[in-house]
Amino acid sequence: MQCRSCPGELVRYDTRNKWRCKTCLGVLVAADELGSELGELGAALGERIDTTRFAETARSCPVCEAAMNQLKIDDIVIERCPRDRSMWFDAGELGKIRAAVTAEEASPLLVRAWDAWFRV
Repeated sequence: MQCRSCPGELVRYDTRNKWRCKTCLGVLVAADELGSELGELGAALGERIDTTRFAETARSCPVCEAAMNQLKIDDIVIERCPRDRSMWFDAGELGKIRAAVTAEEASPLLVRAWDAWFRV
């Protein structure tokens, strides 16, 4: 699968529905893997949500070619495919979100923004 951020190729993590670009270090996580990556929050992201309020990006989904939607939370830009619900994380973003979600002292701004977007 071709990376949509650079000319690199996305390489699958074993048998998981998760891919990483060895060139730009971006990560694509399929909807069914989001729960294992981000716990309850990730599971909610894998569900169908109304994406009409999100801006479209120039990046297309590596899986289905649909225009991905973009949202910004706590200075982290996340891209999500409205069709197959996979999510794209640029280098380091998945780790930042994972740390914020799992930390007991998670950024209140991140938690409030996340709730506003996904707890509808």
